[in-house]
Amino acid sequence: MRIIIIVQMVLLCAFPAHVRADEETADLLCEKGVSDFEKKDYAAAETAFLKAIESFPEHIKSCMKLAEIYEMSDEKQTQAIEYYTRAKELLDVKEKPTADEKKQKTAIEKKLEQIDKLGMDYKTERANYLKTLLGIANDAKKDKRYDFAVKVYKEMLQLDPKNADALKGRKEAEALVPGNKDKEPESGEENELFN
Repeated sequence: MRIIIIVQMVLLCAFPAHVRADEETADLLCEKGVSDFEKKDYAAAETAFLKAIESFPEHIKSCMKLAEIYEMSDEKQTQAIEYYTRAKELLDVKEKPTADEKKQKTAIEKKLEQIDKLGMDYKTERANYLKTLLGIANDAKKDKRYDFAVKVYKEMLQLDPKNADALKGRKEAEALVPGNKDKEPESGEENELFN
């Protein structure tokens, strides 16, 4: 019992009151975020974790949980990487990490590798898909199915607006569509291929 009291006294002296209060506030906000996360109320959980980090920027658990939320959204992968990286950096600077913190660091490193691999897989799949679409569009153009070729080139341009093959192929195919001799390609047309 005396050891616990001595440790508490040392901690109270070692850290200013506002730092302890900020960390305690962050802990409480993180607990609320975890509860919201378990209830699948991700918006409320995100808010709680962000407030915890605002209160105490070195709050590792909030960084990790926030990264988990962002990882579930295709649009927020960059934020997921940012918060996983932040948590890893906070663990990296620990002089004597606990066994649990070492496990957390290893888990974060694996997560970052997975996210990186998924990003590479996505880029590869996207490139393959564009290549397939180009083949379909070029075949349609050869078969004099110019309307369809234009639609496929438009689909390619939805995925990659600066794709030189799609831009050139679309322009050529549109010029060959009956009744389109003088028509300039319209920018921002809706994708009609799969609608």
